[in-house]
Amino acid sequence: MIKLEYNYLNGTDTNILLSLDNLVETYQEKYNKIRIGFSEKKPEFVLRKFNERGEQWKKIFIIFKIKTLYMLNIIDFWLIDEHWDIYIDKYISDEFDISFKEEKYLYIIVR
Repeated sequence: MIKLEYNYLNGTDTNILLSLDNLVETYQEKYNKIRIGFSEKKPEFVLRKFNERGEQWKKIFIIFKIKTLYMLNIIDFWLIDEHWDIYIDKYISDEFDISFKEEKYLYIIVR
């Protein structure tokens, strides 16, 4: 059974990157191993895709809904600069579309 939780950053201060840093730190303290990345696919698909590769992740948390290419780029650069060690390449699927026909999700998977 796939364990999914939505933990959106609602009502945060205007510095979303600081809020994301704090959230990543909280997850790192709570779980043995975490990874963070983007997807436009359903969360269940993302977790299943990783587990099909032989990686046994327990749960996926959707933490931010991205609605613009501008925000995607900001968060992408932040992940590369600040969290490269836990960042999973956002292109998990061949169909990743930067035209934003569908919203993107920032997720954390944990063990």
